[in-house]
Amino acid sequence: MSPLEVSNREVLVGLSFAFVLMGVYGYVIFRLDRYVRRKGYQSPFRGISMMFAYFVMVGLGFYSDVLSPESCWRCSPAANPEYFQPELLWEHVRRFVLRFSAGATLGMVVIAGIVLAVPRRARRSGVRRVRVPWQAVAYVWLSLTPLSLLAVWAWDLGWSSAYNLSVLCFSAYVASSYLAKRMRATGMKQALQDDPRPPVLYLRAFDSEDEMFAALSYDECTQLGVPMRNPQAWRHPATLEEYFAQEIKRSIGPFIALGDPHDYLPPGGAERAYFADDSWQDVFRVLSLQNKFMLMKPERAGNLLLELKLIRDTGLLGKLIIVTGPSPHRRLLPRSWSIYSESKNLNKFAADLKSIGLQAGNYPDRGAVVGFDLDGQAVLIAANSRTPVDYISAVHRRCLESS
Repeated sequence: MSPLEVSNREVLVGLSFAFVLMGVYGYVIFRLDRYVRRKGYQSPFRGISMMFAYFVMVGLGFYSDVLSPESCWRCSPAANPEYFQPELLWEHVRRFVLRFSAGATLGMVVIAGIVLAVPRRARRSGVRRVRVPWQAVAYVWLSLTPLSLLAVWAWDLGWSSAYNLSVLCFSAYVASSYLAKRMRATGMKQALQDDPRPPVLYLRAFDSEDEMFAALSYDECTQLGVPMRNPQAWRHPATLEEYFAQEIKRSIGPFIALGDPHDYLPPGGAERAYFADDSWQDVFRVLSLQNKFMLMKPERAGNLLLELKLIRDTGLLGKLIIVTGPSPHRRLLPRSWSIYSESKNLNKFAADLKSIGLQAGNYPDRGAVVGFDLDGQAVLIAANSRTPVDYISAVHRRCLESS
C-alpha cells in the first residue's frame, strides 16, 4: 500500500471505532438524561447541558490522542512516507483506540458522577412559574437569522454554512416560541369554565408522557396543530395528547389531566392543574366521576395503577379507554418489528392489570380502541384506526351505546 492508502485506512478504521463508541455513550447519555428528568429537572436547559456534556466527552476522546507526541494528525502522507507504512497501520489504530477510549471514558465517568450527585428536586403544586421571557428569546433568534446570513456573506463561509445557520436559528426560534405558548396555557380550571361539556381525562405515567404515540407528516402536523420539533425530519413525533387534543376539544369537550409536579411548563395537549401529594387522589375521584371517558395507552407506573384501582373500586371501568398507536398508511417494516415495543409494553401492562383483577387480553394490533366491561374484561371497540377521528368516533359510539 502507498502512504496515502495507509493514511486513509488509518482514518477509516479509527473513526469507525470512534463512531461506535460515540453511539454507545450517546445512549448512556440519553439514559442519564432520563434519570435527571425523573429527579425533577425538566427545564430545556437540562437537555442542552446534557448535549454539551456529550460533545465535551467526545472532544476529550480526540484531544487525548492529539496530545500524544506519537500521533501525526497534521502529517501529510506525501511529506511523511516513513510514518505511514503498512506495518505501522494497526499499531497506529491500536494507539488511537486506546487513547480515544481513555479520554471519552474519563469524560463519561465525570458526567455520570455529576448526574448521580444531583439532588432530587422538590415537587411543586400550583401554577408553573417561569422567569425566562421565552417570547423575547424567540424574537432574538428570529432576528439572528438574517444577521447570520449577512455574516456568512461577509466572511465568505459558503452556502452550506448559510443553510445550517438559518436552520439552527429558525429551529431555536420555533422551540422558544413553543415554550412561550406553553407559558400562556389555559389550565384545567379555566378550560372547564370555558366549555361546559363533560371533559375527557387523560391518564398516563409521568415518566413516559413525552414518548412518541404517532409519527406524522408535515400536512398531518399542520392539520392537528402538532409542533414540528425538527423541520428537516421526514416524519414528526407526536405524543398521545398532542395527537388527540384537537379532535377531543372539537367533538367531545375539554381535554384535561393532572399535572406532573416536576413539570417546567405544561406540555401541549391536555390542560393541566397541579396538586399537592396529599390532595391529588381526592381531585382524581371527582374528575373520574364527572368526565365523559378516560383515555390512556398501555404503560406502567405506580400512581397510574393506583388510579386504575380507584376507577375499578368506584365502578367506572366502562369509562376507561385504552388505545394503541395508529395503523400506518404504508408498512415499510415487517409487522412484527413495528408492533414489537407496543406489544411488549402491553404484556407488562396486562400483568399489572391482572394484579388488580382486570384482564387486558391479547395484543389487539395497531390502531385499536379497547374498553372494559363491568367485570374487568377487555372489550375491543375498534381496530386499524388511522386518524384521531377514527379513534374518537369509535369511543363516541361506545359512550352512546352504554348511556
